[in-house]
Amino acid sequence: LNQGILEILLRTQCTVEPGTMNTIANTWQYELATGILAIRDVWRKDTAGDVDPMYHITEQQVIDLHRSSATSDAAFTRYAVAGSNLLLLWPTPSKVYTLELLYVPKPTVLSAASDDPSTASLGRIPTEFHKVIEYYALWQGAEFDENRPSQGGERFRALFEDHLSKIRASIKRKGNSGLPPVRTRAWRTRRVMVRENDRY
Repeated sequence: LNQGILEILLRTQCTVEPGTMNTIANTWQYELATGILAIRDVWRKDTAGDVDPMYHITEQQVIDLHRSSATSDAAFTRYAVAGSNLLLLWPTPSKVYTLELLYVPKPTVLSAASDDPSTASLGRIPTEFHKVIEYYALWQGAEFDENRPSQGGERFRALFEDHLSKIRASIKRKGNSGLPPVRTRAWRTRRVMVRENDRY
């Protein structure tokens, strides 16, 4: 069940929290807090309150930029995450700035029958998605037991994957993003068959 919660959080990002961290002058590598599962977005705020967006690129691109230029610049505009724990910035910040983050939080593990995955510390997964946690547990259990009725867990795996897609679609609807375009009804002309010697 705990592994299922982690999979849902990572693959749908249905729970997102805000956070902050400060840069260090002349440092471009930062250890992320262990409570961060994934970074959704990053932007920079300076002491005057001005906000600058930062753009995600790959780990290798950040490394290549640092190899090609040693410039230290307060207006850093790129970031990447190396592995699951290291935040990389480019250019290197020249002084202390505040980074504003949106991230997927790591939940506390379930340990009692009364634990509720919809509570903040346990994942904050909406109750309407709890069935998906069960499908993950059934999939893993059926694989372990080589359950024949479920084809070794394949049936539950398919249900899990299908419901992940439904969660992502539900999140898009809630944010009014990814909605299909409005379609207007086209008037159709009706075809009339005319037989020889008949009039209509």
